[in-house]
This record gives sequence, C-alpha cells and structure tokens, in this order.
Amino acid sequence: MFTFPPNRPQIESDHALSSYIARLFHELTQAYELLLDPLRRMALDAKLRIQEARKQRYANFDKKRKAMLEELEEAERADREAKSAEATKKQRYAQEAEHIRDAGRRLVEERQAELRRQQEEAERAEKSAQEELEPPPLGVYLTQSLSTLYAGSRRAPSQVNTIPPSASSTHWPNIHI
Repeated sequence: MFTFPPNRPQIESDHALSSYIARLFHELTQAYELLLDPLRRMALDAKLRIQEARKQRYANFDKKRKAMLEELEEAERADREAKSAEATKKQRYAQEAEHIRDAGRRLVEERQAELRRQQEEAERAEKSAQEELEPPPLGVYLTQSLSTLYAGSRRAPSQVNTIPPSASSTHWPNIHI
C-alpha cells in the first residue's frame, strides 16, 4: 500500500493517487508561474503584506482590548471593594450608633430611677417631718385624761367643754368647767 503524503489518509486506488498527484502538480505549476511574473508576484506580496498588517492590527486591537478589559475589570473590582468597604463602614457606624443609643437609654433609665428614689426619700422625709409636727390625736388621750381628771366630779366627761388645740397658745388641752 502506498502512503503519500504522510499526514494524509492512505490512498488505496491508483486512480485516486493519480488524481491527487495531478492536483498537486497543477497547484505547483500555478505557484511557479505566479513567482515568475513580476506583476502577479507584487500583487501577491502586497496581498500578503495586507494580510500580515491586518493580523498585526488585530493583534494590537486584541492587546488594546485586553488592556481595556483588564482595566475595566480592575475598576469594577476596585468599585466592588469600595462599596463593600462603604457598606462595612455604614454597618459599623450603625452598630456604634445603636450602642450609643443603648448606653444613653440605660443612663436615662438609671437617672430616672435615681430621681424616683430621691423623690420617694423626699416624700418620706416630708411625711415624717409632718408627723413629728402634728400633735397626737385628741380623741384617745382626751377621753383618758378627762376620765382621770373628773373621776370624782359631778359632771360626766361628755359634758365638759373643750377648746381646740389651735385656740390654745401654750399648752393643750384647755378644759373649762
């Protein structure tokens, strides 16, 4: 079996081989004629230079596009980091503000409790001061003292006239018979 060219599939028939060889010979003949004709060769060279320039330009465009893409991705990454840092900063400020509010609320509650305690103490002190200034109730002491004073008297203690303590100047009770 004949294998020509080595990177092509094997050609098994003579007819296929001859047609393949004919085609290759035709392509080589055209290339030879092209290289011999100066005008056609200049046109081919210009065409190849244009293709090469196009490749180079596209390569430069690709480099520029890649650079722009990298720059854009870097800017987006920096923006995401800035937004993330800003969100973290806002969250930290919100937590700090909440902490300050809680501390202020506790201070207000403590101050209110202290004021209530002071007010209750003041009310208790005022109440005890008023109790010290008030004379004892007359009913219990008056009846006992009258009954002991007039144990031998002809009149009953209910018939004795008394003057209220506010009318007395120095001591009480004043009893008039």
